[in-house]
Order: sequence, then structure tokens, then C-alpha cells
Amino acid sequence: ELAGTIANAEKVARWLQDELEVDPADILFCASGPSSFGTHDATRDGIKSAVIDLLATGRDQTDKLFVHLSGHGLSKKNGSDFGSAADVLLASDFESVDISGDKCVVLGELITLLSDGLGPGSHFWTVDMCRNDDRLIAPAGLGIAHLHSAAGSADWFLLLSTAAGHH
Repeated sequence: ELAGTIANAEKVARWLQDELEVDPADILFCASGPSSFGTHDATRDGIKSAVIDLLATGRDQTDKLFVHLSGHGLSKKNGSDFGSAADVLLASDFESVDISGDKCVVLGELITLLSDGLGPGSHFWTVDMCRNDDRLIAPAGLGIAHLHSAAGSADWFLLLSTAAGHH
């Protein structure tokens, strides 16, 4: 567990509730430890479950989406199915590239699934994770059907805390 990640994510959740008046029932929160906001584990399966839940309940009903990711990550510069570089979030059940290299989530896949699947609107992503280069990691897709909303795709905006290759 990375110190401060849950506390920072809780600040974002409180801001959504207090400043933007988001209903607490509309906040999905993956946590690797105790949190009053926690709705899903921060394991790969927990993150996948949260994405499936969001797609099921938010399709064509999500004018604005705020996603905050905070934790360990890597950057695979030699490409993936999701572009020439792939930023990878390490789920809480990730141990090492050799043992659990499949316990991670490709950021580009999350963005694509949600922007295409939820329909028109604006998606705001804040990502606070390391982006060290690791060519050995071979992230697998989440295995979620890539569905497109008949109404169109969302515009998305991405703010990264670190440059590729840094921590």
C-alpha cells in the first residue's frame, strides 16, 4: 500500500460531494484498505467490477465523470493495444512482473471503455502514479466488451502527475 493514496482519494470524494453536490450513491471508490467511501477493492477484479457497474448504471446518463487514480504505476513505452505507449496502474494484488504481471490495468483501456461506453459528456481524469518504464510488463486487457453508446462518445481530459519514465 502506498502511503497517502486512500486519504487523497477521500479528499477527492469529499470535494465531489461538498462542492459539486454529487450524490454519495453515485461515487464508486476502489480502495486497498479501510475507507468510509469504499465500494470496491483496489484489486484488478475489484477495479474491473467497478468499471462494469459504472457502464451498467451510467450508460447515456453520465454528463460528467470524474476519475481519480492514485497508486503505483508503470509506463510501457513500446506500445500495447491501446497506443504507442501504455500507462499501467498496478492493482493492489500486484506483487511483481514475474508473479502477477496480469494484476494491472492499462489506463488507455479504462479511458476507451468509459468514454465510448458511457456516451456523450465530459470525463476528467486525474492520475497520480509513477510512470517508470518497464518493458517487461505485459498487461492483459480487462476482458470487458468494448461497447459504444449509440449517442456517441465522451470528450476526455487527462491530467498526469508525472512525466513518462518518472516517479
